[in-house]
Amino acid sequence: MPQQDTVVLLGDSLTEWGDFSGLSGRARPCGAAGPVNHGISGDTTWGILARLHETTLLNPSWVFVQAGINDLAQGAGPGELAARLARIWARIAADSPCTRVGALNLLPLCQAKLDYPGTNLTNALVRRVNAEIQESASRNPVEFLDLYAAYADGAGELSERCTADGLHLLPESYGPWTELLLRVLGQSRSDGAGPSPGTADGRKKAAAVPEVQQPAWRGRAWHRSDGGRPCSGPEGQAWHRQAGALAAPAGMSYPARRRACVLNAQSRNGLRASSVRAHKS
Repeated sequence: MPQQDTVVLLGDSLTEWGDFSGLSGRARPCGAAGPVNHGISGDTTWGILARLHETTLLNPSWVFVQAGINDLAQGAGPGELAARLARIWARIAADSPCTRVGALNLLPLCQAKLDYPGTNLTNALVRRVNAEIQESASRNPVEFLDLYAAYADGAGELSERCTADGLHLLPESYGPWTELLLRVLGQSRSDGAGPSPGTADGRKKAAAVPEVQQPAWRGRAWHRSDGGRPCSGPEGQAWHRQAGALAAPAGMSYPARRRACVLNAQSRNGLRASSVRAHKS
């Protein structure tokens, strides 16, 4: 059975730096301690897959997944990104069958403030990705949460008041995100704690998850096994960590431990972070 009140937030810097204090406290769905934050600045879906066992070992009641903006910045396409997210959802269901999964789509961007050289990030691309995520979520045993709609203004953009760099939220701007989670958690409590929809009760079965090409180590860089471009930055570092080449010191906090792995990977293998990593996204 899942641990009661254990809720994990899984993602990148948008999650790690988030103010989710509204989820904690007595009579709140996450208990007095609040949610477990498994956000890692600069991480991609590859990195999340590599460290996912650290989340499922907690056997949480809920895992909310919000990731993908760093994948887009590194050139991943909408379909490719949606397939990677589907693999994350499927892995959670397989490794922790009683855990319910919340699948959040991507936030809108504030184009007027966006300053990430070398990336192709636009709201048009985000909307294409979100359409793929929603379609994939409809075929999988997950609860879809429309984070984009919670933040988009009339023009489909993130308000300048919510961000300093066009991508990350200001600490005081996490209210709509928190409210979205509270609605889902409150509904699940009124329904009674139970397995993820479509697993034990048969309401919806998981769709077949397409196989995604995994990188392979060649010399000083990870390469896609289909012969595509090298995988640099967090994506390559994550797969190097998964291969067991790195170990972080014991006793470190979760974000610090993972960040130590990234820095170790960079020093050992000459991998340079992407522009988004340099901006600490």
